[in-house]
Amino acid sequence: MVIDAAAALRHCEADRLTWDGVSSVGEVPLGDGAALMKVLRRPASTFDNSIRPVDRLAPSFHPKEEFMDTPMAVVKRAYQAFGRRDIEAVLECIAPTVDWRIVGPASLPFPTQCRTRQEVGQFFKELVADGEITVFEPREFIDANEHIVVLGFVRVILRETGKPFESEWVHICTVKDGLVTRWIEFFDTAARLTA
Repeated sequence: MVIDAAAALRHCEADRLTWDGVSSVGEVPLGDGAALMKVLRRPASTFDNSIRPVDRLAPSFHPKEEFMDTPMAVVKRAYQAFGRRDIEAVLECIAPTVDWRIVGPASLPFPTQCRTRQEVGQFFKELVADGEITVFEPREFIDANEHIVVLGFVRVILRETGKPFESEWVHICTVKDGLVTRWIEFFDTAARLTA
């Protein structure tokens, strides 16, 4: 016989558990069934005050924290949107005023520095015009509070020459108030210019 976890919770009294006189040991799935809770099934009279009610064993839930965008969540949402080619969704993650830079020569065929969300939108238009991105792989996200470092790889077929270009890259992002306020990219710019 398996005890209904909801019914068990209803029978919690102060610091004592009451299980309606059932006596054996079993397991009750919690939530999505990923975790299991050992449930003592024995008469309530055998419990002492050292046993805590089930509701005290559950992790605390803070609605404000649950729905708050962490810097990591903001950055991952932006990269997922870029992977879908949804530039509007990427721009929704960018602050109105931003420090957006590519470390490299000004001779790159797209802007290497942007200061506003609109300029970042223009950056993406020129980036897409430069070539067809055939592989875009953010491979690792490193969390440092409001700073997120992303390591990845890109392969592009350049529109001008038809030649492929590929490079590993590093992006350094800063997120404040749920928006990206800084994005700096490092990649093999010399290989891009000679492709």
